[in-house]
Amino acid sequence: MLNLLKGKTDSQTQGRKNSIFFGFRKEEFPARRGKIFTSAKKAHFPSLDVFTQNIFSYICINTRRENEAFLFPLEPLSSRFMNTSMNTSFRSQQVLVALVCITLFGGFLQSCTPVETNVQPPTITKTGSIVEVKNLNASSEDRFTLFNLRTGAIVQNRDSATSTWDVGFRKTSIIVNGGAIRTGKGAGLRLTEQAFETLRTIPTTGFRTDESEENLAFTPRTGQSWYIYDATVIRPIENVCLVVRCADGQTVAKIQILSYYKDAVQPDALATTRFYTFRYQLTASNPRAFD
Repeated sequence: MLNLLKGKTDSQTQGRKNSIFFGFRKEEFPARRGKIFTSAKKAHFPSLDVFTQNIFSYICINTRRENEAFLFPLEPLSSRFMNTSMNTSFRSQQVLVALVCITLFGGFLQSCTPVETNVQPPTITKTGSIVEVKNLNASSEDRFTLFNLRTGAIVQNRDSATSTWDVGFRKTSIIVNGGAIRTGKGAGLRLTEQAFETLRTIPTTGFRTDESEENLAFTPRTGQSWYIYDATVIRPIENVCLVVRCADGQTVAKIQILSYYKDAVQPDALATTRFYTFRYQLTASNPRAFD
């Protein structure tokens, strides 16, 4: 029987046989332990390598999640055997075993790892200076869907440490690209009792940034952000306008969340959630006001 061990370090599990070691971070492997293959994000399928540490041999299979890999330990080998001419033949056998492992567990590995490239892009329409984004998928459990308000495009997660995105969406949480845990110069401000259409002048104070996962510019709680949890549905709060300073530190956008449900249907307990529809407008000729 396979024993799934999560979060164990190599020192805790070295020498145990017939187990899958899950959750290893690549940075935990000292360089002397052998080459770890290509970055998982660039691979269409999990990549693999076989390496030896002391008398133990491992099969390393990268997942699609960055810096994470599966380890399949092989039978311990004696030092004498490793130093004989049979070593080359044995390594060939190791590679063969690794290929078998990929065949058996490939589907399992892929199902355990989120894939960002398969996310359907939202529908974007522009009417004058107002941009509407429909069905932005924010359903990932561990990744934000990043969006560039200036270009009106999704930004891949591999660029999360850059200034190419302005806001991010994950479930009901919205982040900005500014603050201690971000790279950009962005910030956010929540205005209440403020209709989207009538907001003309950008406030000069009150902007907040993402300082930590627990201290975000927009507090991800019902009634304190853009939404209210009403029994079984999530509804945007009327006359709440989000003002976002973009990652460039200059452009500002006002945002109104219109729906949290796919295709912006009338919300009910059976509707598909975590699909944002929102509209926004950027500052243009006057950096302190909306045209």
